[in-house]
Amino acid sequence: MKTTPPRRTPRRYHNGRPWQRLRQGVLAEESNCWLCGGKLDHTLPPRHPLSPSVDMVIPYSRGGSDQDRGNLRAAHYRCNSSRGNRSPRRRRIRLQRW
Repeated sequence: MKTTPPRRTPRRYHNGRPWQRLRQGVLAEESNCWLCGGKLDHTLPPRHPLSPSVDMVIPYSRGGSDQDRGNLRAAHYRCNSSRGNRSPRRRRIRLQRW
């Protein structure tokens, strides 16, 4: 009996127009990193550790939506990358109270 391999979920690429609009909106509205509370500098190049990026509070891999504005927050590139798909509590990040 031949078994079929399990299906893999398609990889999400954030290069479409809806994502760019959401990203621009998040970065325009928020000026602090939600993970460390530091200021975001919008003049830095994209891959700089302190450049602004958009983080998903509930990661896509855990059922979060990348099209829901309530699930998106501004973060430093370094903070976002080091968090990965873990919750902020696991990493003991001090959250910014809103």
